[in-house]
Amino acid sequence: MTFSILESTLAALKDLIDDTELPLPDDVRRIVERTTFTNASTPILPCPFKQLEAAAALKAIEAAVANVIGERRFGYKQDVTIDLQHATLFLFMAYLATVDGLGKQDKGVKAKLKGTLFSGEAN
Repeated sequence: MTFSILESTLAALKDLIDDTELPLPDDVRRIVERTTFTNASTPILPCPFKQLEAAAALKAIEAAVANVIGERRFGYKQDVTIDLQHATLFLFMAYLATVDGLGKQDKGVKAKLKGTLFSGEAN
C-alpha cells in the first residue's frame, strides 16, 4: 500500500464536512466541492500526525467560507485550487517563525508573546 497525500487530504476534508457537530453552514458544505487539490507529491514534511492533510482540509473550508461570502455579496461563483506543497509551506512558516530570536521550541517564547501581545507592553 502506498501513501497518498491527496487521498488522505480528501479523507480529512470529508471528515470535516460529514461532522454533524461542526457548525458549518450548509452553503459551505455545498460549495467546498468546488475545491481541487494540486501538487500531491511525496511528503516534504514527514510526520505521523498528518499535519499537512489537516492544514489543506482547513484551507479548503476557509476557501469555501470566502467563496460563500463572495457568492452572497457579489454573485461570484468560482473554483478553488489548493496547492498541497503551499499548504506545507504554510505550516513551515509557523514552525520557523521567531519572536526576538526565540523560536517555537524555546521555553521563553510563550512569556515573550504574553508580554508583548497580551499586556499591551512594548519590549
